[in-house]
Amino acid sequence: MQKIKKWYVILIGCLLLFSFRHEFYVSICTVEENVNSKSLELSFRIFTDDLEKAISEASEVNLRLGTDREAALADSILFDYIKQHFRLKINNTQPVLLWVGKEITVDLTWIYIEIPPIEPVRHIWLKNRLLLDSFESQKNIVHFRIDGQQKSLLFGKGKKVDELRFKTQE
Repeated sequence: MQKIKKWYVILIGCLLLFSFRHEFYVSICTVEENVNSKSLELSFRIFTDDLEKAISEASEVNLRLGTDREAALADSILFDYIKQHFRLKINNTQPVLLWVGKEITVDLTWIYIEIPPIEPVRHIWLKNRLLLDSFESQKNIVHFRIDGQQKSLLFGKGKKVDELRFKTQE
């Protein structure tokens, strides 16, 4: 009887532990200057299920990323989503964004975008709303590596816009 009570307590404890599971919602973007081409390379790392949910809620499209049933327009839909929810200005000018591609791993989607060669970056204004409409606790981290300088920004429900200044070494 004592043994059954012990297992019962362990079982109840495990059930309670798993019922209070805390979800973690984060995306990471790296904006890195390519010193040879003078372009900026953007790489986004987003949890695939979160990205699919956000796009499904916004457009009622099920992307099925990384499967043999992936939506035919998945790249176009992803690019449109990024352009709508990740807006930036460099030196007070909205840059051209070029789709490079995507990679899907077990639970992550990597999205690659390029900004063609630009003048030295002195100022960046960024509005980052990725996944914020779908997840209350979503956090978006953006790391910048420009002209030998490293800076980061953090976005969430209460902070969707921010800006940075860079010292140019001309």
